[in-house]
Amino acid sequence: MQMERKKSQIFEGIVLGVKGIGINQMVTVRKMTRSKVGVERIFPVQSPNIKKCEVVRRTTNTKAKVYYIRDRSQREIRERLYS
Repeated sequence: MQMERKKSQIFEGIVLGVKGIGINQMVTVRKMTRSKVGVERIFPVQSPNIKKCEVVRRTTNTKAKVYYIRDRSQREIRERLYS
């Protein structure tokens, strides 16, 4: 019997929001691809498939959900969130 190896993938992006309580908690993360297409993924926080989660950079934003960045350009996002 062969062991299956799964390659872990890094998904780095901006956390748009956190929903749910306890074991049902979900995190929505958005990133821009090289071809400037926005990709959003929803991850369950309690998933055994998530090995590690780390904060690369914090924002000065005061809103809990930042869904408004879907309509913004990369430059506007940098100016708005990290200024």
